[in-house]
Amino acid sequence: VTGKVDYISGNGWNVKSEDEMEKAKVFGMIDKVNKKEESLNELTNKLVTDLTIFGGYYLQIIWTKATGEIAEMYHVDYYKVRTNTDNTLFFVSDNWIKNDNVNPRPDYETYPAFDPNNTTGTQILYFKEYRAGLNTYSLPDYRGAISYVELDISIGEYHLNTINNGMFSSKLINLNGGKVSQEEEDRIERQFQTKFSGSKNAGKFMLAFNDSKENEPSIIDLSGTELDKHFDLLNLTVQQEIFSGHKITSPMLFGIKTEGQLGGRSELREAYQLFQNTYVNAKQRALEETINYLYKFNDVTAKLELKPTEPISFEFSEAIISQNMTQDEIRTKLGLTAIEKKESAGSQDIINSLNSLSPLIATKVVESMDINELRTLIGLPAKTEIITPEKAAEADIITTLNENIKLT
Repeated sequence: VTGKVDYISGNGWNVKSEDEMEKAKVFGMIDKVNKKEESLNELTNKLVTDLTIFGGYYLQIIWTKATGEIAEMYHVDYYKVRTNTDNTLFFVSDNWIKNDNVNPRPDYETYPAFDPNNTTGTQILYFKEYRAGLNTYSLPDYRGAISYVELDISIGEYHLNTINNGMFSSKLINLNGGKVSQEEEDRIERQFQTKFSGSKNAGKFMLAFNDSKENEPSIIDLSGTELDKHFDLLNLTVQQEIFSGHKITSPMLFGIKTEGQLGGRSELREAYQLFQNTYVNAKQRALEETINYLYKFNDVTAKLELKPTEPISFEFSEAIISQNMTQDEIRTKLGLTAIEKKESAGSQDIINSLNSLSPLIATKVVESMDINELRTLIGLPAKTEIITPEKAAEADIITTLNENIKLT
């Protein structure tokens, strides 16, 4: 039940609206729904708990006197409420079983049913899931498995009593030493109970001293044959019927490993999607409709919706992660330092500029660069060139030409 409540309540409420001002207003209303400082998320968790156990819930609505808006909302414990046949009046008491000569009837308070045409005072909104043939009260959706729940309790009580009572639950001991008084029988019985019953005495042995072979005690086994196998089979049946009654598609969703399941991530996600689509979505949709309907009385046009929760988060494979990480990010994950970049900031700017050009123009630019410019660009030191007389003369000519160009 608590696992189903977690799935239905989800990760809390979200507000869908294009208006940021309205979103901020609604989130403020979500943070506080009554004078107890309860949030809508806390209130929802209580409502869903009653919905899962009883098939319905009671919500106390308090209207404002001046504007007719909803001032406060409270959860009312399901077991505290009684109602008339047509659900127009609700009676709330902390102790319905109170019945004595002084006060034969328990104390209770009476509230009218929720009425959108009469927005005054305090009212009770009763939500109940449809059950064929029922008009006044609801029933849980797991009612078909209730007998198996009781059977599971009985199995636990049987095993507990077997341990607490020790061997006397399955053995009959005949003491063949002759008939003794009732006081002596009681004393011997108490000694056996003290020495051999209880879980702390498991594994102890019994020692008997006999006058003759004919007077030895006889022990008769009263337990059935292969009783442990019968209980194992019964336990499996009980578990399966309880899961089926609760509409559970896979026990893995609730941390229970069953035989024949591999328990992989993909199998768990498929089971979650099936459970979400066949059970959780309908519960969430009904709850969202109720809350959105109530908030409309406070002029809220934004849509509130429950954020789903998942048993496991989605994860990318290592191959996809590595393909989308830089070399330095991968080295950081491995605990290594980043590779030192050799190119200078200026060289990187040139490389970025070349990459922004078309391939044809970039090729022309690279062809026009000399050897030292190219070496500097890739982070290598400039190559020292020996100046020959011929190159010196050529350099003088180029200098003279440049000066003439400047003069003209």
